[in-house]
Amino acid sequence: MRPLGCFGPFSWFSAAEWSRFSTHNGEIGGIYDIDAIEVGRLTANMRTVAIPVFTDFMFLDVIGPADVFGAANEQLDHLGRTGERYEVTLVGANGGEATVTASNGLTLGVDTTVDAGVTTPVDTLLVPGGNGTRSAIFDAALLHWIGSTAASARRV
Repeated sequence: MRPLGCFGPFSWFSAAEWSRFSTHNGEIGGIYDIDAIEVGRLTANMRTVAIPVFTDFMFLDVIGPADVFGAANEQLDHLGRTGERYEVTLVGANGGEATVTASNGLTLGVDTTVDAGVTTPVDTLLVPGGNGTRSAIFDAALLHWIGSTAASARRV
């Protein structure tokens, strides 16, 4: 195996699969050009990454992973696997509002809401932290959406 780049533990592999391929010179991390037989079953076209956002969420908890999945898409393109993508979907928990404000004051637009749901199966569910979690834990619709989505997501 030869390392092609390093972007951390976010990859198209599960934790068990990642541990088999991620060691290089004793270090963890990296993308490896592995035998196609090994990854033949991992060729899904689109993997939806759903991130619920609520007032006062931690901006970095959303933007950091979004950048990582964007880098993964670039690496997939580099490998010639252009049909495979991660799609990051921001799910708003603010009663259908089109934007949500983070704890640092920056505002993000959302792709859908917890009421409307996500139209594609969710592969990965990432729930951000931040001061807004103190009030988000009382949002019954958000908690229901997280619970039902987590039950069917491959990674949480």
